[in-house]
Amino acid sequence: MKKKINLSRRSLGAIFMIFALVLTLAVPAFSVEPVQAASKKTQALKAYSNFLSKSTINWNGAIVKVSKCKFTLVYIDKDSVPELLVDAVSAGSYHTVGYFKIYGYRNGKVVDLVTARDDFTYYKKSGVLATRSFMRGESWSYYRLSGGKATYFLGKFTNLKTQYNNAKFKTISKSTFNKTLKKYTKGKKAVKRIKTYANTKANRKKYLK
Repeated sequence: MKKKINLSRRSLGAIFMIFALVLTLAVPAFSVEPVQAASKKTQALKAYSNFLSKSTINWNGAIVKVSKCKFTLVYIDKDSVPELLVDAVSAGSYHTVGYFKIYGYRNGKVVDLVTARDDFTYYKKSGVLATRSFMRGESWSYYRLSGGKATYFLGKFTNLKTQYNNAKFKTISKSTFNKTLKKYTKGKKAVKRIKTYANTKANRKKYLK
């Protein structure tokens, strides 16, 4: 025969107090993360603004006039902190050093992630970006962005015919290339049109937010 469990009012009161205490202690675990993320984004935007306020920067050995650059924010990886795309086509860069750079914010500093020689695209919030170069053909290099670093993982080169390679530059089939790209982009489409803005104080205030 099953025994009935009888709880006194005092016992019930103690249980409810413990339950309420657990809920109270659990609340910060859910509320702190968005605040920290917002704070990091604010810090990154301020760092980007300061970076774009410089007179010149070293661009793979070339000296680029920052005031002549264009910029925009892009959300490549999955967090709420954007990356900074800088276009130096009219700022003193040239083909061999690349016309575009993608910068990130890491450990309180603006860091150079990757250079795009002729073109750049990305798959929003997937962590994948791609750069294009024209030298004896068309070459696309694909990178995964994680932990403030861009790691090469796929390539595609076209000259009469198209060849595909993996992270170790070993030849792979088109189907393997497409399958791998789809895996990391989650089937998202590449952003084709990226609008950049003249690097003025007004535009930095307007678009770095």
